[in-house]
Amino acid sequence: MHEFPFSSPGFPSRYERREEVRAGYRRAWGAGPVPVEAVEDMEIHDTADPEVITGEHVVVGALSTGTFTVPGVLIVRVHDGLITRVRDHMDGLAVAGLGELMVKAAVEERLTESVRQGSQG
Repeated sequence: MHEFPFSSPGFPSRYERREEVRAGYRRAWGAGPVPVEAVEDMEIHDTADPEVITGEHVVVGALSTGTFTVPGVLIVRVHDGLITRVRDHMDGLAVAGLGELMVKAAVEERLTESVRQGSQG
């Protein structure tokens, strides 16, 4: 199970099975309008429970209107060598800011297209 305790509008709050996780990430990272360039600043931390680790990371990308970063924390439970549960916490304010950048990029793209069409006619 892969959970998003602070999910954003339009995103699921969880994926139940391995194939659902894979398909969800392919949709979000592969086909989405947000080009992710890197996952940086990764740090892994042990916990008192030998089956649980936490990981910090920062997702980095760029749109025509600017770069973005979305910090996050993963809490991962592993049992018998298999990941059995992931809790994926993302910075909600960073995600909201990304939404604003996406809107600006879409407006910029439409204006550019209008100018191109106007110069051709």
